Amino acid sequence: MVGRDSRAVNLAMERLHWRRRYGVYVVAMTRSRGEAVGPGLRLRGGDRLMLEGESGQIDRLVGEERMLPLSPVEARACRLGKAPIAPATMAAVVLMTDCIDADESMAAIDERLVLLIVSMLILGRSVENSGALDMVIGWLRPC
Repeated sequence: MVGRDSRAVNLAMERLHWRRRYGVYVVAMTRSRGEAVGPGLRLRGGDRLMLEGESGQIDRLVGEERMLPLSPVEARACRLGKAPIAPATMAAVVLMTDCIDADESMAAIDERLVLLIVSMLILGRSVENSGALDMVIGWLRPC
């Protein structure tokens, strides 16, 4: 929450540059009494902000900008190793309960679509491994 003595009071969001200074994004903003909020609006004490970023960067912003933390949200990393379990389990349940039989499921797969998806995955991995992805991100990253 924006504190009454915060450095952000009376500044428009566009002038804060928190993304550049702290690596923190303002995802949402609410104001008491149901007032409309939007671009160009100047912050006031009591405005509530939802921030996205690394917890250390958010803590630094809160301290330096004299904000009042309300409810920190701790996020945990995705467990990508377990991601294939869900579709495999769902496919097994569908086949075991005879919702559709194996011949129907194989007939529903379009080989061209599978080839397109595999090609895109290979191309994406190649662009990432070659360093071209980092180069493009460097060009697009704001100052």
